[in-house]
Amino acid sequence: MAGSERADPLGAQMAEPQSAELPRVETWGPPPSMERWKKFHVQPLEEQLEYFDFDPRVTISDDLKIGYFKTDRATQTDVTEVLEIKKLSDTTQKLVKLTTLLQRDFKYLKMYLQMQFEDRLKEESNKLYKELQMIIEEIVALHEKNEDTMRKSFYKQLCDAIATIRGAYLHFFEVDEEVAKIPSVNINIFKRKLMEKNDIITDLQEQLASYKENKFSKLESLKEEHNEKIAQLEKEISDLRRENDRMNKATAELEEDLQLCEKANTLLEGELSAMKQRMENDQKMIQKLTLLKDKLSEELDQEKRAIQDMYDQQKEDIEETRRLLEAEGIGAKSFRETPKSQYEERPSIRRTPTLRSQSRSQSRRLSRSVQKEGFMREGTPAASAAAAAAATAAAAAVAKAEHRRDEKHDLIWREEVDSKQSMEFQIKKLKKILEIQKRQLRSLQTDQESKMWQKKYLILRNSLHALKDEMFTRQSFVRQFVTLSDAYFNYHKAKPLYIQPKRVSSMKERPHQPTVLPHLDSSSHSQNSADFLIFSMPTTSRVIKFGI
Repeated sequence: MAGSERADPLGAQMAEPQSAELPRVETWGPPPSMERWKKFHVQPLEEQLEYFDFDPRVTISDDLKIGYFKTDRATQTDVTEVLEIKKLSDTTQKLVKLTTLLQRDFKYLKMYLQMQFEDRLKEESNKLYKELQMIIEEIVALHEKNEDTMRKSFYKQLCDAIATIRGAYLHFFEVDEEVAKIPSVNINIFKRKLMEKNDIITDLQEQLASYKENKFSKLESLKEEHNEKIAQLEKEISDLRRENDRMNKATAELEEDLQLCEKANTLLEGELSAMKQRMENDQKMIQKLTLLKDKLSEELDQEKRAIQDMYDQQKEDIEETRRLLEAEGIGAKSFRETPKSQYEERPSIRRTPTLRSQSRSQSRRLSRSVQKEGFMREGTPAASAAAAAAATAAAAAVAKAEHRRDEKHDLIWREEVDSKQSMEFQIKKLKKILEIQKRQLRSLQTDQESKMWQKKYLILRNSLHALKDEMFTRQSFVRQFVTLSDAYFNYHKAKPLYIQPKRVSSMKERPHQPTVLPHLDSSSHSQNSADFLIFSMPTTSRVIKFGI
C-alpha cells in the first residue's frame, strides 16, 4: 500500500476531519480523483466551466491533508491554472513533434541537396574535361601543322642552298672530264689561278702600306688640331664652371625664395579655405536669417491682418452705436430746441459705455429743464428769468461734457496707435513666454515620469516584501504544527503518515474559504506600515506543484 501511495501522489487524497480533537480513521480505497477526472473529462465544455465557477478552490493540493485546520493548504494552485498548464504541455508536445518533423524534413532536404550538388558537380567536371580535351586536341593539331610548315620551309631552304652551291661549282670549278684527263691542262689551270691570287695579295699589300702612311700623317695633323681645340675647350670649360657656380648660387637663392613662397602660399591657402568656410557659414546664416525674416514677416502680416480685422469690427460696432445714439438724440424733443453748434461731434474711434450713459443723463436733464422752463413761463416773470438762467447753465454744462468726451476720444485713439506700434514687441514677448512655458511643461513631464517610476519601484519592492513575509509566516506555521503534533497528538509509531481520500460532496457543501494570513513583523520587512498599506499587494501567492 505504501508503494501504491508513492507511485500515485496525485491520485491520493485526504478528507478533512470534522474537528481537530477526533482521531484519524484509516479508510483506504481506489483513488477517487481519477474517477472524478474521468467524469469531468466526459462532461461537455460548458458543464466543466460551470463546475469551475461553482467551486474555484478545486486544486490538486486540496486532496492532501496538511495541518489540522480547514484553512490549511499545501499550495494555492487553481484548477484553471492546471488546465492552462495542460494546454501548454499539449502545445509543447505538438511543437516538439513539429520540430522533429521539421528536423527530419531538413535532414532529407540536406541529403537531397547534397546529392543534387554532387550530380551537378560531376556534370560540370565532365563538361570541363571534354572542353579541355577538345582544346588539347586543337593545340596538338596546330602544333603538327606548324611542324609540317617548318619542315617544308627547311626542305625548301636546303634545296635552294644545294642549287646555289651546285651552280657556283659548275660555273667556277667544274672541268670537262676529257680536258681534266690531260695533265698539262690541269697544271695550267692551277697556275693561272695561283697568279690571280698572287695579284690580289699584292694589291692588298700596297693598299695597306698606303693606308698606314696616310694614317700617320693624318694622326699628326689631327693631334695639332686636337691640341688647339683642347685649349679652347678648357677655357670654355673654366668659363662654364664659373658660370655654373654662379648659377648654382642663384638657384640656391631661388630655391630658398621658392620655399618661402610655398610657405606663404600654404598659409594663404589655409586663410582662403577659412575665408571660404566663413563665407559659406555666413551665406547659410544669411539664408537662415532671410527665411526667419520671411517667416516673421508673414506672422507679423497675419497678426496685422487679425488686428486690422478686429479694429474694423470694433469700428463698425462703434459706428452702429453712434448711429443708435444719434437716432435716440434726434427722437428726443429736448435736442430739437438746442442749437446745432453745441451738438456737433468730432469723429472718434471708440465710444465707451460710460460716455453713452453721461450723454443720456445730460439729455434727460435738458428735457427736464426745458419742461420746467415752459412751466415757469406760464407763471410769473421772475420765474421765467430763473428758468432762462437755468437753461443757459445746463447748455454750458452739456458743452463742457461734450468737450471732455472729445478729449477722451482723442486719448483713446492715441493709445490705440501706440498699441499698434507696441504690438510687435508684445508678440515677441509672448513668444518668449511661450518658449519658457514649454520648457517648464517638459520639466514637469520628466518629473512626473520619474515620480511614476519611483511609485512603480516602491510597489514592486513592497510586493517582494509581502511575498517574503508570507514565506516566513508559512515556515513559522509549519514549525508550530510540527511542535503541536509532537506535543498534543498521538500517532501510531509503527505506521507512517497516510493519505485519506476526501468526499466529493463535502467539497460542494463547504463554501470557499481563502487563506487569510496575519501580518507579522519580520526582519525582512524594512518598509513603514503606512507605505505598506498604500502600496501593498495581496498576500496570497499561487505556487504550482506537480507530482510526476
